[in-house]
Amino acid sequence: MLNVENNQDIKAPDDKYLMFKVVAVMGILGACRREELCQMSLNNIEDLGNTLVVNIPDSKTRVSKTFTVITMRLIS
Repeated sequence: MLNVENNQDIKAPDDKYLMFKVVAVMGILGACRREELCQMSLNNIEDLGNTLVVNIPDSKTRVSKTFTVITMRLIS
C-alpha cells in the first residue's frame, strides 16, 4: 500500500530479513500469539520433504495447534 500511495519501496532483502519474514508469516497464518511464537523451536517443525508440519505449543488457552505448509507446483 505504501508503494502505491506514496511511491515508497519497502522490500526487505532475504539475506538480512528472511527469519523475520518467516516468523511473520507463521504468526499470521498460524494465528499465533506472541508467547506462542517465542516458545517455538525447531523441534516444533517437522520436515516431510515437500510438506512442513508446524506444531504450535499450547499457551494460555492450553490448546496446541498444528498446521501444514505444502509445496505447490504449477503445471504449464
